[in-house]
Amino acid sequence: MNPFDLEGDTVTGDTRTDTRAGTVKLAEGENGGYFIQYTMDGTVLNLTDRTKIRERDGYATVVFAAGGAVEFQITPAGAGKDTFHIWYAGEGSEPDPKPKPEPEPAPEPEQGKFPAPAGQPEEGYTTPDTILSGTSSEPMSDEDVQSYFRIPAMVTLENGWIVAASDLRWPNTNDSPNNLDTIVSVSKDGGETWEWEAVNYFADFAPIQDPTYWSNGAKSKTDSASFIDPALTVDSSGKLWMAVDLQPPNVNLKANAQKAGSGFDENGWLMVGNITESQYGGIVKGTDGLTAETGKTFADAHYLYRVDFKDATATAEKTGESVDLFPIFHRDGKEMETGYYVDASFDIWYDYGAESPDIRPVLCRQKESEHYVQSNLFYLASEWKAYSTSYLMIRSAEVEGDKLVWSDPVLINAGIKLDNERFLVFCPGRGFTATLPNGGERILFQLYDNWTGEGNGGRASTVYSDDGGVTWQRGERTENLGEADSASESQVVRLPNGDLRMYSRNVSNGYIGYADSSDNGLTWGTYKLDKSLAYCNNCMVSFINLEGCLVGPDNTVYENLILASYPRNNYRSDGVIRIGAVGTDEGQSVTWLNKDTVRFKGRYNYSCLTQLPGTEGFAVLYEQDTQLSPTKGVMAMNFVKLTPADLLGSGWVLTAEKPTVPVTLTVDTAMIDLDYNGSKTVTPKYSPADARVAWASSDESVATVADGVITAAGAGTATITLSVTYGPLTRTAAIEVLVQPEGGLTLPEEFKSALTSTTIPGTTRYVLDEDGVEESKPYIVYALSGERVMHNNTNKNATDHCRPTMDGEQMIANHAADSWSPTDDLWRLEEQEDGAFVFKSITNGKYLTAAASGSQLALGDAAVPFTVTHQGNGVYHVGNGGKYLAFSSGWRMQPEPFEIRLYGELVTAETTTYSVTADGLKVLIRALKEYEANFADVLALAGTYDSEEEALAAQAGIDEASKTLYAQYRTGNTERYMVTYVVNDVIWGVQSCYAGSTIVPMTHPAAPSGQVFAGWTNLPEDRIMPSHDLTLTASFRSAGGGGVIYVSPSPKKDAPRLPFTDVAEGVWYAVAIANIVDGGVMEGVDAQRFAPGGAMTRGMTAQALYCLAGKPETAGQASFLDLAGGVSYADAVAWGADKGVIEGYSGGMFGGEDALSREQLATLLYRYARLVDKRDATADTGVLEQFADSAEVSGWSAQAMAWLVSNKLIVGRTDNCLAPKAAVTRAEAAVILDRYLTLQPA
Repeated sequence: MNPFDLEGDTVTGDTRTDTRAGTVKLAEGENGGYFIQYTMDGTVLNLTDRTKIRERDGYATVVFAAGGAVEFQITPAGAGKDTFHIWYAGEGSEPDPKPKPEPEPAPEPEQGKFPAPAGQPEEGYTTPDTILSGTSSEPMSDEDVQSYFRIPAMVTLENGWIVAASDLRWPNTNDSPNNLDTIVSVSKDGGETWEWEAVNYFADFAPIQDPTYWSNGAKSKTDSASFIDPALTVDSSGKLWMAVDLQPPNVNLKANAQKAGSGFDENGWLMVGNITESQYGGIVKGTDGLTAETGKTFADAHYLYRVDFKDATATAEKTGESVDLFPIFHRDGKEMETGYYVDASFDIWYDYGAESPDIRPVLCRQKESEHYVQSNLFYLASEWKAYSTSYLMIRSAEVEGDKLVWSDPVLINAGIKLDNERFLVFCPGRGFTATLPNGGERILFQLYDNWTGEGNGGRASTVYSDDGGVTWQRGERTENLGEADSASESQVVRLPNGDLRMYSRNVSNGYIGYADSSDNGLTWGTYKLDKSLAYCNNCMVSFINLEGCLVGPDNTVYENLILASYPRNNYRSDGVIRIGAVGTDEGQSVTWLNKDTVRFKGRYNYSCLTQLPGTEGFAVLYEQDTQLSPTKGVMAMNFVKLTPADLLGSGWVLTAEKPTVPVTLTVDTAMIDLDYNGSKTVTPKYSPADARVAWASSDESVATVADGVITAAGAGTATITLSVTYGPLTRTAAIEVLVQPEGGLTLPEEFKSALTSTTIPGTTRYVLDEDGVEESKPYIVYALSGERVMHNNTNKNATDHCRPTMDGEQMIANHAADSWSPTDDLWRLEEQEDGAFVFKSITNGKYLTAAASGSQLALGDAAVPFTVTHQGNGVYHVGNGGKYLAFSSGWRMQPEPFEIRLYGELVTAETTTYSVTADGLKVLIRALKEYEANFADVLALAGTYDSEEEALAAQAGIDEASKTLYAQYRTGNTERYMVTYVVNDVIWGVQSCYAGSTIVPMTHPAAPSGQVFAGWTNLPEDRIMPSHDLTLTASFRSAGGGGVIYVSPSPKKDAPRLPFTDVAEGVWYAVAIANIVDGGVMEGVDAQRFAPGGAMTRGMTAQALYCLAGKPETAGQASFLDLAGGVSYADAVAWGADKGVIEGYSGGMFGGEDALSREQLATLLYRYARLVDKRDATADTGVLEQFADSAEVSGWSAQAMAWLVSNKLIVGRTDNCLAPKAAVTRAEAAVILDRYLTLQPA
């Protein structure tokens, strides 16, 4: 191709068109200079700033070459390469008509010092305004740091501090290449508070967070250096060790910038290149250097300099401290220094000689900010760059005073990373320390690599130091995968015989694999699968040794403990914590003591375990992603403390040593309610008798304890802890104490009912408009054929299209791609005077036109009217000039009508609702064996309210009822007695009351004509229920006044035939009880009591019907889950179920102790009459309409209630009510069954 010559101020041959890549031209600038343009589809881009063009158009790079020539290269996507050379006039320069090869190897350096760095700011640099340390309530919190967190690591130091680490992922949750650093957080109080700092930090990019958590790639800071995947371990001296991967820009698995080799030469010197940012892409991002052979050639061509981190020759002051500096020198000899230095953190310095100070930082511009920062061997903007590959970095920390003091980082690639290896990284989580046969200690971290051609990839190995971290060596790879399909991220535990076991991440076989080593991690055996450890596949797992012994409730001792954490189900969800005991058999198999019960529901990605000091238990630090889907979403880091009892149940204890004597402890109460200034003595049972006993109170201002005597000190709650210790084993029991306020009453937590509020965020959705469009309303335009939404394109000058995002029948503005704005989908329809509409983009105010723009329609500044005609059912025709808006591979106009749907905006405001519960009241009702039907009005207050005021009033009503019941519960007197209300010789109602409780009389009945209700005779003056049944009779007074009182007749009295002490002579149910008991249908609760006011339960009713049938033989046992253990009515239930009289609940339960309502008893007796006695049980449900509360009869019981009413087995009350949901007492059941016995035989 011909060159384009510049002669003076005249541009000759100023254009050259390549049909594949566009137009190249030289244009005159505003200041008389020239710049290079690249033209594609009318878009002009200035290429002198190395603008990157979209991949579909090609890439373009400008390189200023020697000799006054500008080399301009265009590489069209998917096509060959054309190189253009453009010369400008320069004195003594001649144009070279031959294209130059690209790129040239770096020239040999000058012999001597490099010139001072150019482009340094006059005022130096300022530290970026970034928070790099702080305190928080969580180990990783975004309260101060707007970052995402991934990859947990955690250990416990000898002093009890918990140390946690993870990636600080600034822009999003992507792996490297990205802007990632390392946070280390320390808790000195068992996890309550944390002090954190960014220990490993690169300042090449400002820590700016993207609006999306999981980026589409374009927003990842791939040009940023990063620290990723930390691992921690603690050696026997208490020193903390950290391993982390250091990744240069654009380096990670399978990236071209990740070259083969260690980055160090045969002398152990780091290889460094003098490569500017403008040269970087052409040199480093190509495909050279991806094998052992080409890697060496690549390094020889571009990395001609070295740094020896063992030979510091200068010092400088940095952040107030003196740091060692290591010179950058030519590979041919250390004496060939460049004048540049590197400190241990890889920051770059330059020696200015006689100037003061003589050695100063070299600065570069921080990406995405206006700050200057110190250059670094791993920054893209730096002119000095370390060899482009992954690095293994080690550093340590020791406790000094109240903080951790970190050592300088050390890169250990030399002698570790092989010439043919590109991706070699640490396994995140925890390292390991092992005791060697000679008594020495091995510090060990797990590695994994991914060599080309190994399918799923992933082979684990180890890197270790036997000299306290001075030197590092590498073990062999796990070549034999056996039952596993890969072995990448791995964790190590110790086995009983001293061998090591490495548990590894697998890809697809559904179980966690492991391999054993008998030489402390140098070599590994064949992988096996633990079929007890089913997991989600392809996720990191955490395994640690658990020091001490585990003692079960039966005092069985388990030794050689390990702890495991992993996600159980797909998409890395449903976290499981397992505890196991390793056997001493030949295979050293693990007995897992708890099932793989899901403890952490939802996303559960990477995790790390640590044992807490002493026998406190352990903790897990895990990632939780709130989106349970194949794509990753919002990341958070959660810290949770656990005990063996949390995993295995009460009675499991962790001990430091193996106990020799079993220890037992029982107490007779778990909760004590004390009156103000009250006390109670607790007498525990424990063994051995000479065990050490200790009592403690969590709050002595509420309750004190001494030798088992608990004394109230003030209103509130406290926990009394009893500990019994013998040898290393301690058993504990906790007693919750509630001290009541003086003159008041407080409910315990178990009897409280909660009021909660739920705020439902406002939403904007788009609903199909089926009634015609509304003027100025935002719409989504949707093509039914093709299923595409009309979209404002990236350049905002034409339409585009995307698939819709649906929420049921509603549409959501574009969430399909991170690079689009939701408003790009929205068009405001503005009505014109003639009834036509214009479609105005909400994004930029441009109007839809009918003119084509390629395969789409153009947008313009002038309004273009369209007719919008509703065809019915939400289908529209949109026309202009005899053509219609349509979609076919793009938006266009066509002659034929096309079906368009318009989805109009529907905005729902934020709302708050209030939920009132009666859970605590229900617990009380069950505890007192009361009937929920008696509290129907109060229980009905539970529900959802729109008004907070109404919700508070409802909750107050429920709480008041709870306190009334709890006042009775506190007395411990649960014996109930019957209050029977009689009106005109008819039982008008019954109540069940506790002795000593206040009688609240039922609503008075309607008085006969000419009379008014005057009260209930026999009602105690103080209204306190005596310890016997009461019959109250209605009294009436003349409506005209006067003192004459008419007492309604009492029911007929017949002496009972059986001597129950709680069935008074002449009471209304006495005869019925006598008949039923005499007939063998029912019996007393014991020899002396019938409990007429007690609940008639499902089990009692089954037994009564079974006795009514003559106790026939049963064919088998009923299959209800709650009838085991010799339940007295089991045969009755089996018979009733076989006959169809008895039915259970869903879930296989019978619920024999549950009380019955009147309609429930009616239903059971109705089934008996129909299925056993074969009676004609038809009845007209219209008979129920005579009662005022007939509407309260449930549909399922209507036929039964009608039949019992028709046969006068159930009669209405004098207030003309059936009370179908009222509870049935044993007395009432006896009366109904007695009446049934008087029916004519079927």
